[in-house]
Amino acid sequence: LRVQKSLPSDALVVRRNTRHGAKGGNLNHWLWRFGDAYDCAILLDSDSYIPVASADRLVRTAQHRENSNVGIIQCKIQPLPTGQTIFERALIAHARPRMRLLKRVHDSVGLSLSFGHNQLIRLDAVRLIGGFDEELSSEDTVLSLRLAAKGFYTRLVDIWSYDTEPHDLDIYARRTRRWARQTTELFSRPWFSVPLALKLQLCRHLLAYMFPSLATLLLAISIWSSPVARFPAQAVFMHILFGGEGFESYSVRLWIALAAMFLSVAMRLINGVLEGVSLKEQGIALLFGTAPYAGLIVPLSLGMLRSALGKRAPFVPTNARQPNSNRK
Repeated sequence: LRVQKSLPSDALVVRRNTRHGAKGGNLNHWLWRFGDAYDCAILLDSDSYIPVASADRLVRTAQHRENSNVGIIQCKIQPLPTGQTIFERALIAHARPRMRLLKRVHDSVGLSLSFGHNQLIRLDAVRLIGGFDEELSSEDTVLSLRLAAKGFYTRLVDIWSYDTEPHDLDIYARRTRRWARQTTELFSRPWFSVPLALKLQLCRHLLAYMFPSLATLLLAISIWSSPVARFPAQAVFMHILFGGEGFESYSVRLWIALAAMFLSVAMRLINGVLEGVSLKEQGIALLFGTAPYAGLIVPLSLGMLRSALGKRAPFVPTNARQPNSNRK
């Protein structure tokens, strides 16, 4: 698949004179000027691609009477290969199994949230809530939450579209910091009318970004306070592992945790194979896909702290090479 670079001669390019409100401001700029002429809009990012057949299925899904309360119809997204570095291959291998999990688990229990692109949006629902949010930089998640508070839901459908993943580690780190900060920003609002399931989903997202820092902190505390008198740290671990006298209950908990971990990895591998991703590619994804978090512990912690203190995260497109400090 190739992304078309040139625009058709009849395409209308809309620009505005300010960057206020970032992406939410851009969307509102179009919505209030042209949106009244349309019932729905398909939203893409600059690196997104959606086949005509997929766009047609999105519209047909929106028109189905059973989906009248669906405000956002989200496509599944598969990254297009570009540079084909090992790091990029790891991210691509992770994408299809993740989409399968989101569709079969999250969507089935009402936990789907907008990805911010590659989706169809029902414009009447957006107008009902006063347009896109311009105060929080995660306008996509905010849109899902505000629509859910009005009885409109986000649905992930079995329709494929495409975009690109970060080309290198620096871009990946920048995007991850932005996502973590945007998630932190969401907790500045109470979201009283939002369904409880989505609130818990937000808490899970926040915990996922906090986990590397929390795990490192707990490890440091463990090392600092490890027993050195009767049982050295290594001896304690061996007693727990093999159920030594006085450590039986700890041993049971440890083996349950290990079994759960191995089961989780096995299910992930099976999920990937069912989506056509080889075990080799999944091995690369497991090895290189999470390792970068080790170098993100301090930047993530500091960035999330800044967002918790009210400093808005700058919005920079994923593969932009020169971040613009003037973006607002």
